[in-house]
Amino acid sequence: MAGHERAVAFVVARLNSSRLPAKHLRRIGDRRLLDWVVDRLQACEELDQIVIATCAEDANLPLHDFAAERGMECFAYAGDVDHVTTRLRRAAEAHAADIGVLVSGDCPLIEPADLDQLLRALRAHPTAATVSFAARDELFFPMEGIQIARLSTWQRADDISITAALREHQFPIIKQRPDLFPMLEIARPAEDFGPRRRLSVDTLADLEFMNRLHRELGLRKLPFELRPALALLRSNPELASINAHVHQRELNETPLKVLALVDATGSSGGARLERACTWARAIVEHRGWPVRFGVDDPIAIEKLHEHGFRTSVASLGRDSDLPGNAGTDLMQLAQNTDCIILDLDSGRSAPKNWRKQLPKHAKVFAFRNCGAWCEQADAVLEAPPVTELAAGKTGAQAGATQSTAMATAMATAQADDLSDWVRKAAVAMLDLTGFQNQAQSQPAFTPKQGASR
Repeated sequence: MAGHERAVAFVVARLNSSRLPAKHLRRIGDRRLLDWVVDRLQACEELDQIVIATCAEDANLPLHDFAAERGMECFAYAGDVDHVTTRLRRAAEAHAADIGVLVSGDCPLIEPADLDQLLRALRAHPTAATVSFAARDELFFPMEGIQIARLSTWQRADDISITAALREHQFPIIKQRPDLFPMLEIARPAEDFGPRRRLSVDTLADLEFMNRLHRELGLRKLPFELRPALALLRSNPELASINAHVHQRELNETPLKVLALVDATGSSGGARLERACTWARAIVEHRGWPVRFGVDDPIAIEKLHEHGFRTSVASLGRDSDLPGNAGTDLMQLAQNTDCIILDLDSGRSAPKNWRKQLPKHAKVFAFRNCGAWCEQADAVLEAPPVTELAAGKTGAQAGATQSTAMATAMATAQADDLSDWVRKAAVAMLDLTGFQNQAQSQPAFTPKQGASR
């Protein structure tokens, strides 16, 4: 058709997400998260093409396989991975898009009819730079992860996004400069608006929420779609509590990087790993800080991956059967780290002057059972009592039964008490400078003064 503006959807995805790695390929019900996104887009009448927009990293190679499987193209940007605006601009230019539709690959409840309405409106108004549904006070219109703009708008927005915060997000400058980017606003009925919901997948809690939503809708013989999901949340508001606590990062917020070194072997290895997963989730979900683990037990690595944590193999001077970089030590892992948490067997000796080899700004927390490592830590966490499941078992024995027995143990009152204790301790760790939350976690958290550097 003469004069037709070609609209291309660019699904933004990277598999090394800091809070939930490979989240796009994790499952919601019977499909992968990215399948839900693509299925929604393929139901749109106004789109001319759908493209996966990622970065040229080895970790993202499975996205090329996904695109080939779905009969789509995959654009891999070879520049700075944090330059999201440039990645999208180059993708749009490479695919001759007159209109670019930015789609976050972690939003499975996109409504095709809403997207079609916006595209038709933008095509009908050639002077508009971008289009969206008009806001209504502080209420929320349930359309996450979508931004629509003409190619010229993306190009100009990329040119003037000169700070890191502006470039690593999805064209925030467009909303900040309405004088440069006139927006077409489409009115919607008041009943379409409501309280804000978390409808994207950034953490394990978000994934659990989506799976619970999918299951509850299925029990009612309803489709896993936006409108039925919102109706279900209105009638069952307790479902939203699954991920309501998850911290939403602000534009200029810089998350701190956390390294956790955990001994998952020995008589208390299972208990350490259990509580480590609990407090690490609290840090990721309540504050949005990524947590990387250093462990040297293959069962522990598998469990941590299931829970969405990145791992590094770290033997710390102890012989290890694991292949690869089994000799990595704390000093190597800790570079560019803001917070270090130690949950080690007291028999693991601490190298002399180990603290002086760490980044000067990094804060160190150690559980009381870490022995000599506690002497140079900024704060000490008192070790809670172990659960009946882990007590008396070796790390391998505890790890081997965790997938089944742990689920049962975590349903007991004792395990619930442990989880509550550990979550409070994690909250106390969130303030790295003043430890202002220590009152919430006493006696679990004991600040120390004048830790050796």
